[in-house]
Amino acid sequence: MTFPGPSRREFLQLMAAVPLSVQGHRESTPSQTSLQEQVLPGLRVVRGSVNTVVFERNGKTLLVDSGELSAAPGGAVPEWVLFTHHHRDQASAAHQLAAKGTKIAVPAEEKRLFAEAEQFWNSADNIIDHRYDFRPHLFTLTHSVPVSRTVTGGETFTWQDLRFEIISTPAHTDGSVSYLVEIGGKRVALTGDLIHSPGKIWEFYSLQKRFPGMRGDYWGFGGAVADLQASLAKILAKKPDLLIPSHGEIMSEPAHAISLLTENLDRLMANYLSTAAWRIYFKGIFPDAQYPMLPPLPAVFYPTWIRDIASTTKAISPRCRASPAATAFWIASRVDCGKQRADLSGLIHTCLKKRARSITSSPTIHRRRSRRPRR
Repeated sequence: MTFPGPSRREFLQLMAAVPLSVQGHRESTPSQTSLQEQVLPGLRVVRGSVNTVVFERNGKTLLVDSGELSAAPGGAVPEWVLFTHHHRDQASAAHQLAAKGTKIAVPAEEKRLFAEAEQFWNSADNIIDHRYDFRPHLFTLTHSVPVSRTVTGGETFTWQDLRFEIISTPAHTDGSVSYLVEIGGKRVALTGDLIHSPGKIWEFYSLQKRFPGMRGDYWGFGGAVADLQASLAKILAKKPDLLIPSHGEIMSEPAHAISLLTENLDRLMANYLSTAAWRIYFKGIFPDAQYPMLPPLPAVFYPTWIRDIASTTKAISPRCRASPAATAFWIASRVDCGKQRADLSGLIHTCLKKRARSITSSPTIHRRRSRRPRR
């Protein structure tokens, strides 16, 4: 039986826009947002779905991470919007700005997630169907946005008399960039979601990434922490006076904020790695001497009729006499190896055939059949 309605892919793509669609379908300007902060002459921050940074120069406007805004302060059309990364909260109204003539600049490594959003959704099989890959995750645009320029670490973007230095800062996403600009006598780093506030990040989920030597992101809790720490070090090396994140607080002591976050990340990962079960079967990714694990629990011994398929996969042997039906079952999160999968499939098939023979040859079945009244 089939039911009318969208496919799973279409449903997920549709639902991806729901949290932001209530405001995304109407014009949203800074005048509707009560939280605005004048940080420096010519630089203000509008707080909405993200911290949108507004630069005003010579009667023109440039935004960084426009979020839900479809216009600049006063309703003007921004000349440019620069994005730090592709997540939907950064760019939920970008299509409205582009339709009005605003030019869009995005990280080069994430251009397709802006310019080819529909193609991404149509080809994201290993993310949508299996969930063993997490990057890029599904918090991305559902409709394409025209891209006027891409930016790459080491380049500069000049607008009016401001010079934006692009810094490659992967972690929150693989293609994230930050912008460093000098304005009002201050060096200001616009860091996307690298850091939220001193010692904190916006969310940890986006740091899920396979460690070197892993087959997928599924096991990689904190796999992008090393990238994050390296990116934070790049920012610190530029000696900024202010950090303005996409979410969180404006920080006037960058060295303290970053040092505290680095220490917290070190402690978190050391604690996690002491209990990470995947280290038992992904050997050598983290040296035991550097990241010792807690003492292992005593080994578990199974009855002889339990067959060991894989590390977390067990099955009742077809030779088992514990049940007349010899029903097979398994406890597993995944069978990774093709041969193991084939063995398991063969085992289940054998058990089902054995069960069928057991039922059809049962004396009880025959007795019941013989007692049926004749017509």
